Amino acid sequence: MADRAGSRRKQRSEHRLADATLDGTLDQWPPEPPRAPKTPVDKARLALIDAPGQVHRLAWTFSDVGRASALASSFRRAKPSKLSPSATGTFDARAFFDPTERKWRIAARYLPAGDETPSVD
Repeated sequence: MADRAGSRRKQRSEHRLADATLDGTLDQWPPEPPRAPKTPVDKARLALIDAPGQVHRLAWTFSDVGRASALASSFRRAKPSKLSPSATGTFDARAFFDPTERKWRIAARYLPAGDETPSVD
């Protein structure tokens, strides 16, 4: 029983707030650390941010335009700055019919701030 109780205890950290001291100065505030994507859609959005302006096709396929359009609209509403603090632009997405697959798909891209490319609705 003592072993089980000991294993449940939190391990003691070698760093304690009470022991904090200063260790020099910095010339400027450090940038935000990169954020790891938590979901597949976050991973896709980060890939779009890394390739501004490039149009990509999302992996989903749909039998009706309504569902494709609804998901494209949701994809557009996301704030790029929540994934990458330096991303000040917007996401763009729209449903399109792929005649080779005979299915509806979604095209998506990241538009940096100041990009003159018109958004699609």
